[in-house]
Amino acid sequence: MNTLFHPLMVLLAGGVLVEAQEFTLSVKNMTLDESRSCPGGYGGYAMVMTKVSEVKKAPKAVSASPLYGRMDNAKSERLLFFLDESQGTGKGYDRLVADLNGNGDLTDDPVFSKLKEGPQEQNEDYEQANFGPVELPESKSQGIWRPRFYADMYLYNKRELKSASTEERHIGQIRIMTASLLETTVEVNGIKQKFGVVDGNCNFSLPDPATVTTIHRRPNDPGSWYLMPGDFYVRDMNGSGIYDRTATESDAQIFSSVVYFKGKPFFARLSQDLKGIRFEPYTGATGQISVKEGVDSIILGWQGGAGAWDGLTPDIIEGKAEVPAGAYRISSFTLTGKKTASDWIKTTSRELPEKSYAVATGKIVRLDVGCPLVVEVSANKEIDNQGRESSLMGAARSLFGGGSSKATILRLDVVVLGAAGERYSGFFGSAGGYVPPPRFEIKDSTGKELASGNFEYG
Repeated sequence: MNTLFHPLMVLLAGGVLVEAQEFTLSVKNMTLDESRSCPGGYGGYAMVMTKVSEVKKAPKAVSASPLYGRMDNAKSERLLFFLDESQGTGKGYDRLVADLNGNGDLTDDPVFSKLKEGPQEQNEDYEQANFGPVELPESKSQGIWRPRFYADMYLYNKRELKSASTEERHIGQIRIMTASLLETTVEVNGIKQKFGVVDGNCNFSLPDPATVTTIHRRPNDPGSWYLMPGDFYVRDMNGSGIYDRTATESDAQIFSSVVYFKGKPFFARLSQDLKGIRFEPYTGATGQISVKEGVDSIILGWQGGAGAWDGLTPDIIEGKAEVPAGAYRISSFTLTGKKTASDWIKTTSRELPEKSYAVATGKIVRLDVGCPLVVEVSANKEIDNQGRESSLMGAARSLFGGGSSKATILRLDVVVLGAAGERYSGFFGSAGGYVPPPRFEIKDSTGKELASGNFEYG
């Protein structure tokens, strides 16, 4: 194989020599359906506007309301788009031009027609269509891989097209999804499976590790530490021949320098020309983490000796996982509660207190997240700046005595918290879909019911 790898023997504990294993990668081009369902291929986003200042020149439009898109990308030039209705105004946006040469002139780039495949909808308020695959110029190739993508158009603010304003207006967005991946079949430590590398953020560059960020999810939220994924490995874990993704399970794993096979950590290295991937048994110092019952998958941030953070998806076996020694933070994890093997509820936490765990050589560190769970319900009266009750919860007035503006309006909130103060959201059941939202009852001091209903979300 023509890669930058060199033969390597690894000395394991006990003096056993193990040869690093290398596997040939090939490019797999995906259909639209494969791209849309590819785990880890969440893509990038371009805002769709009535005008974009960076567009220097555009094709002559058939539509009276041509649209423009702009995707800002840290690792590549800004990508501009042009959308037109070839059948006339109001007939639907069915032509897309992408500024593939990056010169701001959209008259010298290829035109892509709307695909017949994929979700499609068109009405006065909303429109969806798909375009592609769009292949970048040869000059954008990276080794054997030449980036290509599908464009999924969502126009959810079409009423703004009727405005007489000449200002730049936001009409929707284009989701950019990778249309290819690198793929091979690996056989490591007794595990044989289809294995791939995906340009998850669709920035036309491989590989991108996760980066540390702070996520703010609601007003006045101080934010929580989080590893923002870049690219992903995809692994056919159940041998089905496809990479699966459901509401509760995914064959995608955050791109990392360490990959697990049957509970053991291995260094993973891509060759510079992307023709191969090599796995070497991890020979550094290791310890263990232990988790509570129900924690069945976890993504950790690992800070090794170099100080940089790396994402780890360790194999949890009987409540424990072997991990490289170093400092750790939890980025997210999944918790499962079971009545029987076929009757379960799963939930995920991505909002955790900023706590670090130090894993020393040969030591076991307990991660204190998980059960028991506590449900906290809060009720707050809404008052505006003029001292009048807010209309934000106006729909609730009927619960407290009709439509009077003097009725008491309460904002009710329910939060599920874990043992370490982590917050959970998105409960899924074995029957499929979200668990129904919880009900509430409001009673006075005598036990008389004043109101009842459901919270908004499950």
